[in-house]
Amino acid sequence: DEAINFSLQTGMQLSRANVIYYRHNDLAHLESILRSVVKQDDIFPSGFRGLLQRLWYGSGRKRPMTQRRFIMTEAINSSYGSVCDVRKLVALKHKYKFRLLLDESYSVGVLGATGRGAPEACGMPRSEIDITVVDAAHALASIGGFCCGSASMVSHQRLSGAGYCFSASQPPFLATACIEALQILDEHGTAIVEKLRINTKAFRDALGSPPGYLIDGDLRSPVVFIRPAVGAIKADNSLLNESQQLRALREIQRTLFELHHIFVSLPRYTGMEHAIPAPGLRIALSAGHTAAELIAAASHIREVLSESVGLFEREFDAGTCS
Repeated sequence: DEAINFSLQTGMQLSRANVIYYRHNDLAHLESILRSVVKQDDIFPSGFRGLLQRLWYGSGRKRPMTQRRFIMTEAINSSYGSVCDVRKLVALKHKYKFRLLLDESYSVGVLGATGRGAPEACGMPRSEIDITVVDAAHALASIGGFCCGSASMVSHQRLSGAGYCFSASQPPFLATACIEALQILDEHGTAIVEKLRINTKAFRDALGSPPGYLIDGDLRSPVVFIRPAVGAIKADNSLLNESQQLRALREIQRTLFELHHIFVSLPRYTGMEHAIPAPGLRIALSAGHTAAELIAAASHIREVLSESVGLFEREFDAGTCS
C-alpha cells in the first residue's frame, strides 16, 4: 500500500526487495499488479541462466513460483485512519500465492469484539495472516514491538532483524509493560473496546462536519484527521501550497492548546515517503477519556476551526502577493 508507514517503507528498502506500490486501499489496482507479477512466472530469464532453466524444467513447463512475495499494508492506516478490507486481501493472497504482512499497530485494542485486531473483526483465524507486526507505542502504551506468525518465521526474525543485529535490546521494564497491557486487553478487552467505540462515536458526532474542513478516517478508527478543504474556501486555490497550509494548521494547533488545553498533533514527514498525505491535524481518541470530555473537546475544536477558516484565506492572499 502506497500509504504504509515510513518504518515499513524503510524495512522494504533494507531488504533490497523489488517494491511495487498500489494505490491506497485500491484492491482492484492491487490485483492487477499481482496478476502482472504472476505472469512473469511464465517467462524464463535471458542469458545463460535462462538457458539452464529451460533445459532443467523443459520448454513446456513453467518455472516454480517463488514464495518470497508479500502484500504489505496496515489494518488501520496511520496517515489516513482508513481501515483495509482484510478479508479481500486474504482472498487475493491465496489466489495469487502471495504472503500477507499486516501492520496492526493501530488496530490491536480497537478492531474486533475483544480488541484482537482485524482478523477477529472479520471472523477469521490469525493464521490467515502470515506475518503480523505491532508497534507497542500506540494501544499498548510501551516502546518496541512484536511480530506474530509461524515458529520458523518468528525464529528467523528474532535472529536476523535489524533491531537484534544493529541496536540495543528493549529494556526489560518496557517489555513487562507491554506484556501487562496485553494481559489487561485479554481480560478486559470487550469492555475496553466497547468504551472506545462509544467514545469515538461521541466525539465524531459532536465534531460533525466543520465548514471548510474534511474529517478523514474510518468511523471505526480512533485516529481522526482534520484536513483543510481548501477548495471550499477559494475557487482558485491552486496556489495555496503545503507550507502555507501548515502555517495555518500550526496556528490552529497553538490556539487549541493555549486557550482550551487540547493537544492535537500536526504530522510532519521526512519527504522520503512514497506518498505524502495532505496536511492535517491528527487526533487520537482513547478508552481512557470520558464521553463528556470528548464531547467538550470536539465542541472547542469545532469552534476554533470555524473561527480559523480565515487563516487559509490570509495564507492564500500572502501566497498570491509573494
